[in-house]
Amino acid sequence: MLAIWGATPSTHPELAYAWFIASDDVARHVHALHRFFKDGIAEMHSRFPILHAVAYSRNTLHHEWMLRMGFRDTGLNERLGLGFDFILFERVRDA
Repeated sequence: MLAIWGATPSTHPELAYAWFIASDDVARHVHALHRFFKDGIAEMHSRFPILHAVAYSRNTLHHEWMLRMGFRDTGLNERLGLGFDFILFERVRDA
């Protein structure tokens, strides 16, 4: 399994864009991935109170993971890249 993550700072000092790249076999390691995500999100939130992430609108598995990891669907869609629709998710650090 290969999985890497990061957060790209935005022009707003409290906001970053979270990203994640994984190999196809990541689905066979759900429990390890869940721990990886929780630790990664905590690390990102240590620097940025607000995280945004986008998911391809037809990738419902990605949507489920975003919700499971505490992101919320903002209801905002954006056409990105080659004209594909993406959904904006947001996660706000607990106060």
